[in-house]
Amino acid sequence: MYVLNANHISKSYKTSGETIQVLENVNLQVTKGEMVAIMGPSGSGKTTLLHVLTGVDTPDDGEIVIGGEKFSQLTEEEKAFFRRKHMGMIFQDFQLLESLTVKENIMLPLILERKDAEIQKERFSKIADVLGIEKLADKGALKN
Repeated sequence: MYVLNANHISKSYKTSGETIQVLENVNLQVTKGEMVAIMGPSGSGKTTLLHVLTGVDTPDDGEIVIGGEKFSQLTEEEKAFFRRKHMGMIFQDFQLLESLTVKENIMLPLILERKDAEIQKERFSKIADVLGIEKLADKGALKN
C-alpha cells in the first residue's frame, strides 16, 4: 500500500489571459519509509507539485490520496491538521519562523499539539541525528 498515491495530477495557472500548464498528468506513488526528493530546473513545477501534493493548492485534475485520505474530500482545516500531524516537507523557501531556533522550528508541530516536553526533545534528537544538525540546534533558523 502507498502512503502517497497521486494519479493524473494536472495544474495550470491563468496569467494575462494566457493559460500556463505547470503539471500535466503527473503520477507519483510513495511507499512507507521511502524518502523522495523532487528535483529539476527552476520553473519546472517542483514547488507547484509539492503545494498540490500537500493540499496547499488544488489540482485541476487528478486524485491525491495520502495515508488513506482523499485530499479532495478534506476541508482546509482538516488539510492543515493532516499536514501538521503527518507530513515533513522542506520547501525551497524553507517555510521557517525566523524568530525561532532550528530546534524550536523542528519541534513546533509537537508544541502546537501540546505534546509532553520529553517527547518533543526525543523527536528533535532523532531528527537532528538523522540530518546531522545537532550543533545547529540553538542557532536562529535563518542565520548562518
